[in-house]
Amino acid sequence: MCKGVKDCHQINNLLFLSELINLKELNLKNCCYIINKEFLFLSKLTNLEILNLTCCREINKLLFLSELINLKELNLTNCYKIINEELLFLSKLNNLKILKLHGCVEIDDNGLNFLSKLNNLVKLDLSYCKKITNNGLLILSKFSNLNTLHLSGCNKITDIGINYLLELNNLQKVYLYDCNNISINCINLLKNKCSLK
Repeated sequence: MCKGVKDCHQINNLLFLSELINLKELNLKNCCYIINKEFLFLSKLTNLEILNLTCCREINKLLFLSELINLKELNLTNCYKIINEELLFLSKLNNLKILKLHGCVEIDDNGLNFLSKLNNLVKLDLSYCKKITNNGLLILSKFSNLNTLHLSGCNKITDIGINYLLELNNLQKVYLYDCNNISINCINLLKNKCSLK
């Protein structure tokens, strides 16, 4: 069963995928020469449940994703041109459980507001989204189903933000590598609540 065209650096056209309407999983990792208009062809793949666009570096428009209402897992790792406003198009993805925005350096607290309708989200990766602050963690404290949160490299968060996370009853794992503004006392509080990495 073909799941994707991973690491095909020469692919720049996605028209051929638009006919695969029963496709459940698509991996376009490292297909870095695909431009925005090509991603529109993916909007026809409404049965997709898993979509990996890691390092699709030219992507900065996410409108096509609003049609993929069956998505459960979306990986936008290192799609560093994505800006806050584009996250609005994810708000219709009610089935989304896993969202990876690792290295999406333009995303900040305002972008997290657009994700607030994702009530089924259990895993969120915001590693190296260096513009995220304590205010962003206040927004995340409303994500009641969240059990895994990656915040490594988010250096603007402090004890204040970590205290907001203590409100998340389902939180089990938090990743805080390279977060240098969090005290040992706060880490111990979080450690008592969940598994700290």
